[in-house]
Amino acid sequence: MQLNLNTKKLGRHGLVIGIFLIIPIILFHPAILFDKTIERHDSQQWRSAAKAIIDFRDKANEEPLWTNSMFSGMPTTFISTIYDGDLIGPIKRTPFFLYGSYTVILISCICFYILLQTYKIDPLVAAIGSICYSCSSYVIIGYVAGHNSRIIAIAYLPLVVAGFNLIFNKKYRSGFIATAIGLAVEIDANHLQMTYYLALILVVLSIHQLIITIKEKDTTVYSRKIPILLAAVVIAIGANFGKLWDIIDYGKYSTRGKSELASRGSGLNKDYIFEFSNSIAEPLVLFIPNFYGGASQEKLSLNSNIAEALRSNGVSRNQIKDYVRAMPTYWGEQRLTAPYYVGAIAVFLAVLGIIILERRIKVWLIIVTALGILLSWGDHFESFNYFLFNYLPGYNKFRSVTFAILIAIFGISVLASLGLQKVLTSEKSLIKPLLTASAATGGFALLVAIFAGVGGYSAPVDKALLAQQWPQWLIDALREDRADLLRKDALRTAFYVVSATVMIFLILKKKISKQTGALIIVILTLLDIILIDKRYLNSSDFVKKQQVNFITSEADAFILNQSDSGERILNLLNPFNDATP
Repeated sequence: MQLNLNTKKLGRHGLVIGIFLIIPIILFHPAILFDKTIERHDSQQWRSAAKAIIDFRDKANEEPLWTNSMFSGMPTTFISTIYDGDLIGPIKRTPFFLYGSYTVILISCICFYILLQTYKIDPLVAAIGSICYSCSSYVIIGYVAGHNSRIIAIAYLPLVVAGFNLIFNKKYRSGFIATAIGLAVEIDANHLQMTYYLALILVVLSIHQLIITIKEKDTTVYSRKIPILLAAVVIAIGANFGKLWDIIDYGKYSTRGKSELASRGSGLNKDYIFEFSNSIAEPLVLFIPNFYGGASQEKLSLNSNIAEALRSNGVSRNQIKDYVRAMPTYWGEQRLTAPYYVGAIAVFLAVLGIIILERRIKVWLIIVTALGILLSWGDHFESFNYFLFNYLPGYNKFRSVTFAILIAIFGISVLASLGLQKVLTSEKSLIKPLLTASAATGGFALLVAIFAGVGGYSAPVDKALLAQQWPQWLIDALREDRADLLRKDALRTAFYVVSATVMIFLILKKKISKQTGALIIVILTLLDIILIDKRYLNSSDFVKKQQVNFITSEADAFILNQSDSGERILNLLNPFNDATP
């Protein structure tokens, strides 16, 4: 009998891994099936910055530590450096492992799945949290932008948390291995901002677990747990010591080091750090993606208000198609942005988890989720975030604080799976808390849809549009479209919340089996998130795969033919943000 049960569980694990393998095919099928690729801006810039380094490495068969091609010359530390004795880098630098269209998403799903298995969660329930975290639009938008190191760091983050969990639960050997390997590859991804956010998650988790173990008078916290954690962390840091040493050394001379101006200390300028900050209501895009109109520019349909207004003023169909391809629908305060959506079902299940889970399980996750939101507010919550800027070690080294919403995405995704697991395993009726969570989330979404027409939906960008000779009637139509986008997505969110509620209700009433209900919720979750991802990653983003060729301009040819070295091309259009010259 025991063998039969294990076989069934093994089958469910296999089913979940099969789902994980299908996800990248859905998202990246033009690349996987038709050998296409995405022209990603930051990836192109990296290739440009690294070209001279790679050419020298291939020709001289030695490692350059300086490049003359960037600015007036700079170290290669943050561009392309291969360290002697690096055991992690050679594996991660293989095209399949690092840059494959699907491998990053797959690895992220698996790592988050491992984390949830440390809580002994049913495989199908664990799949829900893994999908919400790994396929959130936060990850997909970052991937499309070419933020490779950030997405890789995000993928390995859950594995480190899993290691900590295992050690605190006295699974010392597996916990040590997961922590050491997970943190080593996390640091190797070379995106210290994401590693910093991981550290904040681990601090909250560790304090929470230490309080529990001390209350329980568990002496192993000092004799085994902390020493093993420290040993794993030391090994992970040691595996990346050369890289970290160079970063620390280089940082002293960069904009993140101590300023020579008496009026400034160490770290980045405060205005620069908080330039991109979420407004107080903006984290609601985690639940309703178009709460603020979507990304800075969105494609509108030919049935939109703005298309109708253009038709009424004699604009041709082809011109309308061009107009609506990229409209400034976002009406928040940020100069550039995109909605980081974790899923309607995820938020609903997380709220359910907050209601029904035991304190010792949920408290640290609630704190983590709240922390991610507070950090993302940036200068919209000055008292908190300026205090951290001034006093939290290392916090003033990173900008774009909206990235901190990842911490909330992590917390919501874990809470969602834990909440559903509690529903499926509880012996008492949870219909009342189920309906409470559904009313709180789905009811809120319905209220937003009902009152969507009340807002003005004016945006800072509207002044620029007026300056560009946009007529007022066109801006009014755009504002109507912003309201429509909010209304439609609010109704969409309510639909998914109600659908998940019905499935759980049927499970509790024993109208359908737990496994069938869980599988349907997995499918709903996947459908919910993938459809939003497709707004920012669709077939038109893929082009025929070809080797990147650097076109030599007349200026390039002139400089390359000079006998003296040191000449540069000065790109007056964008000298500090374009590595192509």
